[in-house]
Amino acid sequence: MVSTVKGSIPAQRTSVDAVEDATTTTTTKAPPAPVVAEPDPRSAVLPEVQAQARQKASAVDASVRAKLDTKLPDDERLATLRAHHPLALGDNAPEVQGDVKELQQFLKDKGLYQGEASGTFDASTRDAVKQFQRDNGLKVDGVVGQQTWGAMLGLKLEPGLSMLAPWAKGFQHPDVAPLAPGPAATSPGGPNPSGPNPGGTAPVVAVDNAPPATALRAKALQMHGQPFLDKLDQVAGRLGVTGDQMLKVMNSESGLKTDAVNPNGGATGLIQFMPATARGLGTTTEAIRGMSATQQLDLVEKYYQPFKGKMHSATDLYAVTFYPVALGKSDDYVIGGNNAGMIARANPIFDTDKDGVITMGNFRDFCRRKFGE
Repeated sequence: MVSTVKGSIPAQRTSVDAVEDATTTTTTKAPPAPVVAEPDPRSAVLPEVQAQARQKASAVDASVRAKLDTKLPDDERLATLRAHHPLALGDNAPEVQGDVKELQQFLKDKGLYQGEASGTFDASTRDAVKQFQRDNGLKVDGVVGQQTWGAMLGLKLEPGLSMLAPWAKGFQHPDVAPLAPGPAATSPGGPNPSGPNPGGTAPVVAVDNAPPATALRAKALQMHGQPFLDKLDQVAGRLGVTGDQMLKVMNSESGLKTDAVNPNGGATGLIQFMPATARGLGTTTEAIRGMSATQQLDLVEKYYQPFKGKMHSATDLYAVTFYPVALGKSDDYVIGGNNAGMIARANPIFDTDKDGVITMGNFRDFCRRKFGE
């Protein structure tokens, strides 16, 4: 699947101004006789009305800032982006109503949309989207793809859909073609599609429990040779984890395939580097796909290096791979903050109690079953 949740967005003119203007401007007629006018009964409640209006507007602004914050780190903004669906005229399916409402509220706060946040992508919403696209130098088509969602989050992205949440099963969009499913990596344990990605939360598909460590080592040896395993153990030792723990995460992410690609975001490689993550490491996903497994280990170490000494299990490694800021949090920590619902919808496999959010307790339960820790 947009968290992806913190900072500030430039404040917009709110209804507070209108309330104050309307309530403080009165028309007074001269009395026919010198009679002392009675106090205006509104004067006693005016400060309270104004305070309530300010409080309401402040809450709206805070909500928007939390959801669409241009000061979020890139990894969290990308996580937020991937929790959103593509949108266009006519969208009102249950799968996307939350996204439509968020879009409408954002456009309304920008002064571009005058309707209610109804959850239905109507003509007025499309027109407001087009104006936002004009204002931001985007392709003006009224379709909310990753470039438009990205602009709302302060990200400059190429047009497309690959970084957004996938279409709901069986849902056909009239204007934008749904994403085609990509081939899944396979392992002795069964289907093992690419899962979440470094720096974000691309949707995850259920997978079988990981093979035993000995089986994973045999698989890695067959695919990449002994030099890969030797270097893997050296990297793991420097990071404070074990080679077997790293193999569990790599197998879950890519099936140990160096050129595995996640169709829901373009992530690639042993631990599924997102394009933005690859750039931050000084390379590209295209270059990563051309590397050997032994060469990719240099990038894997570089990615995990900031968390050296804080990772002690495959679960910790997976947390850093999926949502880095969650590492070491208590079981009641909700992943995604204000974007928790969107991230849970994009990654239902981790929502083990099906309550609409993913806590670290949920995440650890999933990893305990998967990795046997």
